[in-house]
Amino acid sequence: MATPMAMRHFQAGLSASAFPGTLMGFSITNNAGAAEGYAIWIDWNHNNTFEASEEVYASPGTIAPGALATGTFTVPAGAVLGILTYVSAAVSILSGLP
Repeated sequence: MATPMAMRHFQAGLSASAFPGTLMGFSITNNAGAAEGYAIWIDWNHNNTFEASEEVYASPGTIAPGALATGTFTVPAGAVLGILTYVSAAVSILSGLP
């Protein structure tokens, strides 16, 4: 289990526009000096809570320094148009995932 010192959350500076049903791609470059694991959640239901069902990506393990993690997710059919939806990206420097 990660400790608070071993985990970082990023919410600022992440933005994109898409319609329901759109396949979205992303990439994360590990610019740290150590291997890291990544996870991304999107608050689709706008309840200000990132739930397990809202996780759209989890790296399959740790990503080496300088390496790129890529993936895709589909915007769900029930996503509301015109409303800002929050995204959280977590990073873990431990061998497990965030």
